[in-house]
Amino acid sequence: MTQESSTPATKLSDTTVEEIRYYLLGTCNAVEAAMNAFDLEGDDVRDEIEDRLLDGNGIQVCETCGWWVEVGEMDEDGNCYQCSTEDGND
Repeated sequence: MTQESSTPATKLSDTTVEEIRYYLLGTCNAVEAAMNAFDLEGDDVRDEIEDRLLDGNGIQVCETCGWWVEVGEMDEDGNCYQCSTEDGND
C-alpha cells in the first residue's frame, strides 16, 4: 500500500501546488490564470488549489487590492502592508 498523500482526493502534486504558489505570489492573478498557465481545468481542481494555497502555505489574498502576499505581510484585517499604509492604518 503506497499512497503518496494522506488526502485521497488530492489530484495535484505538492510540487505543482508550490509552483502555482510562486506563480501567484506578488500578483493579483486569479486562480484561473494559474490554472491556464499550468494547463489545468475543472472546478474541483480550482477548489483544491484554493484550499491548499490558503491552508498552511503561507500566502493570502489581500482583501483590498487582491494581491497574493505572504501571510506575514498582512495586517489583522486581511490587508497587505501597502494597503494598510495607504489607508493610514500603519
